[in-house]
Amino acid sequence: MRARALRRSLPLAAVAVLAAVPTVQAAGPQTSEVRVEARVAPGAEPSARRPRPVTLDVGLRWELPKDEERVTLQRLVMRFPRGAVYNGGRTPACAAERIARKGPSACPKGSIVGRGGAKADADLAETRPRITVVNGGATRVWFYVTMTNPASIAVAVPGRIRRIGAPWSYELTVDIPGTLQVVAGTPVYLHEMTVTAGKGDWIAVTRQPTAISTTTTLGPPRA
Repeated sequence: MRARALRRSLPLAAVAVLAAVPTVQAAGPQTSEVRVEARVAPGAEPSARRPRPVTLDVGLRWELPKDEERVTLQRLVMRFPRGAVYNGGRTPACAAERIARKGPSACPKGSIVGRGGAKADADLAETRPRITVVNGGATRVWFYVTMTNPASIAVAVPGRIRRIGAPWSYELTVDIPGTLQVVAGTPVYLHEMTVTAGKGDWIAVTRQPTAISTTTTLGPPRA
């Protein structure tokens, strides 16, 4: 079965305006729901001279008819619009070696910038991974994932951040490692994920947010 790549550009909205409405999209029998809401900090209108901090609430969900081959998330790509500012290089950051050895508790104060969770099926049993978002610097963010079923595991998943051209400003790419797709020999089928990220001016905007492009690549779990 070929992996499916699903793309959607969704409105981002300040709290004072309108929350982003869940959007359902389909590619063949696969149905996914992507929700993105931007909460701009209260205060003056954002501008290039006075950017306003933003908190992002992201929700992803996938469904597949029971008679279809089951798939899981393999890649997530998000493109942020012009006016978005990523200040990872100015925020306390955690090095790869430190978070890999000791987890987020060993990271510098202020580097934890978000949290979330997920729902997945480990074969026939449900598992609920937990996610801690940790700033990794100017080009990196860590999604530290822990789960206890089908085995106890902790993995720091890197998110790569780079500047891109108009109409976008930044692109975030997250590849799900095989160690999370197959755990202790058991395929793990992720079907729901929610993350809230944003602390101080880690993410900011110089204008009212417009749209964000989200692409998910799904396929059978692979180690």
